[in-house]
Amino acid sequence: MHKLFCTYLIFTSIFYSCNKKNLLDVEEIEKNIPHGTGIDSEINRTKIDFLIDKLNNPDNNYVLVASHRGGIYWNNAPENTIKSFERTLGTGTDIIEIDIRKTSDGKLIVMHDSDLERTTNGTGKISHRTLSYIKSLKILNRDGQITDNLVPTLEEVMRFAKGKTLVMIDKANDSFEEVKNILIKTKTMDHAVFVEPYQKNEAQKKLTPYLFEKSHYIPRVKETVDNVARYVTPFLKDGSASAFEIRFSTENSHTLNLIQEFKKQNISVWITTLSKEMCAGHDDTLALTKPEEAWGWCVRKGANILLTDYPEKMVKFLETKKLH
Repeated sequence: MHKLFCTYLIFTSIFYSCNKKNLLDVEEIEKNIPHGTGIDSEINRTKIDFLIDKLNNPDNNYVLVASHRGGIYWNNAPENTIKSFERTLGTGTDIIEIDIRKTSDGKLIVMHDSDLERTTNGTGKISHRTLSYIKSLKILNRDGQITDNLVPTLEEVMRFAKGKTLVMIDKANDSFEEVKNILIKTKTMDHAVFVEPYQKNEAQKKLTPYLFEKSHYIPRVKETVDNVARYVTPFLKDGSASAFEIRFSTENSHTLNLIQEFKKQNISVWITTLSKEMCAGHDDTLALTKPEEAWGWCVRKGANILLTDYPEKMVKFLETKKLH
């Protein structure tokens, strides 16, 4: 799914012949981008290629660490800011998770909440405010104090991330078309990760076939899925999933039974440790005092990727296990 295309000409000719209609908007966006590899040939590919390889070809010697909102418990680096991402990557984190929202003038910014009150010195719904207004604001820290951090746009974050990290883009449900355009513009399509609960056909439709094919799609397997085997099989048949996120509220959850099959097919397993309901109590809170019973348990269960609020502590723990 994520094989790098060799030249822009080869890519366009193949894709055009497969789906002429879907290519029209891509060509419109890319017409002013210099011809080349389709990814940014000027950046050092070593780091990002290493992360993509670990995502698509998991082994038992390295666990990818994903940082929730850039590590939300750092007071001097508020969540979803460039500063928090810089600090997070300095710890050895592999993936940053971000949330996006759309302004009243259709621009995509990076912020978790739908309104501005909790995280900025502004007011109102993001969907009712222009990008210009939001760019005039300052980000608050967890104590409600004003910092020097500004609200970043998705484009700014992707340009920052280029060549450094994978980026899990959350809350993109009503903005996949705009996200696709920004990823093409910044040449970071292969940096983007989407973790969603959609059935395969639904995922292709919502993300658009182009975005689904060229980014990294990870289906979320929830306990409420009626038939988990029926849900995962289409992804397994054609290898269109880079990994599977497994959620389980108890250690006896039926979703955990899938891990053995994923391991047989050499597919990464993603476990989220943000709250006990997502990982049967083996969460970040437990990890602060008993990391072996929390993060260690998840790794022994088969996790190749862990999403946490405490990336610095998680990286240090994994390093003691020679897993990072």
